Amino acid sequence: MRRQLIVLFAGALPRTDIADRLLRPRLLRIAGFEIGNQCIIYPGMEITHDALKIGNRVNINSRCRFACAGGIEIGDYVQIGSNVNFETVNHPLESPGNSWRNATAKGIQVHSRVWIGSGAIILPGVTIGEGSVVAAGGVVTSDVAPNVLVGGVPARLIKQIFEQVDGETD
Repeated sequence: MRRQLIVLFAGALPRTDIADRLLRPRLLRIAGFEIGNQCIIYPGMEITHDALKIGNRVNINSRCRFACAGGIEIGDYVQIGSNVNFETVNHPLESPGNSWRNATAKGIQVHSRVWIGSGAIILPGVTIGEGSVVAAGGVVTSDVAPNVLVGGVPARLIKQIFEQVDGETD
């Protein structure tokens, strides 16, 4: 309960440089989450459960949801657009009759240097490879290879991304 109150308070702080760069990350560390150095976290972040690990220099835009029952790990230099959902819980398609479908949780892993566009949804069990980009509004249902652009519903490969060398692309 204490953890959720701290998360709620951190998310309610106004959007200011001090709150985004210092107070919100510090409050989330106090709540017991692993938050790296020099992270920028904008207002409205929602975190369920406690298995969240965020690397260094991560930028999380406003109103992102981290449903981390299955665990969520985010690498370094990751940029996350506004209204992105990370959902680690799913239910089977088969109906058990006159009862609830049982929930199953699978972790999400986002490697370093990834950019996730606004409104994207990352579903259970997904790994996003280093240097990849998820287009705005994409629904990621399966693993994403390193250095690719994916988008759509469900997200599919759009193109290979080549690293920049001395300001030019390969």
